[in-house]
Amino acid sequence: MKKWIIFSGLLCLLLLIGSVSAETISISGVIVDDQTYASMAPCYTDKLIKSYGPVPVYDNDQKVVSKGIMAGITSFSERDALYKKLHNLYETTKDAVNKQYSYPDGPVLAYGYDALGSVAVGLIENRTVDQKTLDGIYSIVSTEAKKQGVDNVPVIFYKEQIAQLNLGRGDTWRPIIGGVQDSSYIGSVTTGFAATRGGQSGFVTTGHAGGVGTTIYQPGSSYPVGTITVSSGGVSSDSAWVQYSNVAWQIFESSASQPWIYGTTDPYVGLGVTMSGITSGGHYRDGSKGDLTL
Repeated sequence: MKKWIIFSGLLCLLLLIGSVSAETISISGVIVDDQTYASMAPCYTDKLIKSYGPVPVYDNDQKVVSKGIMAGITSFSERDALYKKLHNLYETTKDAVNKQYSYPDGPVLAYGYDALGSVAVGLIENRTVDQKTLDGIYSIVSTEAKKQGVDNVPVIFYKEQIAQLNLGRGDTWRPIIGGVQDSSYIGSVTTGFAATRGGQSGFVTTGHAGGVGTTIYQPGSSYPVGTITVSSGGVSSDSAWVQYSNVAWQIFESSASQPWIYGTTDPYVGLGVTMSGITSGGHYRDGSKGDLTL
């Protein structure tokens, strides 16, 4: 999904967070892997409108020439500290950007930060945006960034498409919601629900998707969104945690309906439940099918 000015973007707002030191996430001990740089290349090349600060640079073949701000990151702790600053920056600037520049009154369709350490601003494609507008948005970001200890914040402005209003379970959802397809090296699995852990936003997915450090995609391998930081390994609760900033407390019911989660409660033995996922559709305990997730 992309709500109206949803601070979300398709490909250009990918955030990779996890315990992982610079070329495939965690499994080979890298800070940001080559696949992530490759998957995000269009945002810094074909889709790029303008950039500020030390952003990644690609050549004509979309190969990385410079890693931008990430070139100076040499440890997981430094990377995670940068992500934390970017998250705080997003939280303290999103309302100002929304109020002054969001679609339909303004050109901004998506706003957030990406795994390469850049603030990413998606502007509606096929519309001319003047330099004054770009400078105005950058001023909001850079002024707040300096307060948070980032003196030369990297910012990219890129072309973004108008959101699709009805998406299926297997489509790209930004923000990510519960009950839609995500995947890992094992294949397709299903997101559970948005959640917070240690004050950080993210979502729960299936534990059998992989162990700690496994890259998670939504919906498929072209769209990495994070890495598993906690996992049951497919036993017990069969759950895993992925830290990711762009989530919504909604559950997929159908392409036209994604109800909000308003509360939670502990289940009791014998409680009837519904399973709803990318391969199961929805199966009740008695074997009948349905599409509600409870």
